[in-house]
Amino acid sequence: LNTAFSGLSAQRRLLDNTSHNIANVATPGYSRQRVEIQASPAFPWPGLSRPGGPGQIGTGVEPIAHVRLRDQFADNQFRAATSSYGQHEARADMLQPIDQLVDEPDGTGLSKVLQEFWAGWQALTNQPDSAASREAVRRAGEALGSGLNDMSAQLTTAEAEADQRIALHVQRTNDLATQINDLNVEIAEMVQVGLTPNDLLDQRDRLVDELSEYANVMVTQPAVGMRISISIGTELLVDSTTDTTNALAVDALGNGTVGGAPAAITDGRLRGLIDMRETVIPGYRGTLDTLAADIVAQVNAQHQAGFGLDGVGGRDFFDPAGVTAATISLSAAVQGSTDTIAASDSPANVPGGADNAVAIAQLQYDTHAIGAQ
Repeated sequence: LNTAFSGLSAQRRLLDNTSHNIANVATPGYSRQRVEIQASPAFPWPGLSRPGGPGQIGTGVEPIAHVRLRDQFADNQFRAATSSYGQHEARADMLQPIDQLVDEPDGTGLSKVLQEFWAGWQALTNQPDSAASREAVRRAGEALGSGLNDMSAQLTTAEAEADQRIALHVQRTNDLATQINDLNVEIAEMVQVGLTPNDLLDQRDRLVDELSEYANVMVTQPAVGMRISISIGTELLVDSTTDTTNALAVDALGNGTVGGAPAAITDGRLRGLIDMRETVIPGYRGTLDTLAADIVAQVNAQHQAGFGLDGVGGRDFFDPAGVTAATISLSAAVQGSTDTIAASDSPANVPGGADNAVAIAQLQYDTHAIGAQ
């Protein structure tokens, strides 16, 4: 009877485990479990002597463990891929508004305002003494300056947003490390009393999976016990030997530290955001600044060679002090009067001369490498 009961009891444990698996089929981070069973110890057939022969009486079956069906190698591969995905997703999220800012395919970006600027000068060549044509040139210059000003401002905003996201991700990383450390302690306590805390192990793995989105983490588990240590680079974020955590920090230059010691952040959302803040966005701003400086220098040089309707030459079209995308603007003279716009190449050709306006319009065809010295 006891042998039959052991079989029924073991099968009930298997059915209960199946129900548990089915109930958690949609639970995030849940690992399927399996009950392992084995034959319970047999004992020899009773007799006056026990010669150790083949005669033994079986006692049935017993469950020996509830194991999680989880592959550590697959976990490591998944976390590495998650870190890489997190890096590229963070970059994509930050690049999307910048792409909308440039927005070249739709004809509303930088190339559009440049085309309108050159078109204004081209139209002025047909009617150099027309107040309307001169006003169109001034407005096109204002639009070009405003467009570059706005792009620079939005890049500054994007840089500040990247900085804020870095701070939030660092905070979340440290929060996850604290939770993982707390689960380490709880799991160890349950193991000490002979329990198998599979659901707690699932919770911890889910937190580690999330942690891998933010940085390149490495998980190690001692040979004895179920605690885990987590490192970023060579520094321990979670130390299983002391049940402590070391805080992650990222400074203003993008350098990472764990517990005050340098830690290389090579992947994850943090890497993507650091690259955006320190390299990508400053690169865009540098390109815009170079473009603005080139436009100011080229247009002003040609404009100084011409003469306005008042017969005066040597004046700037753009403010020579505004040599960045954030500061480019029209000169005070042009803002004050459209008569100062130098369309003619000499005082003798005023007001009908347009050779200098032609020369400025032709600047659009000059080839000039951005950033070239």
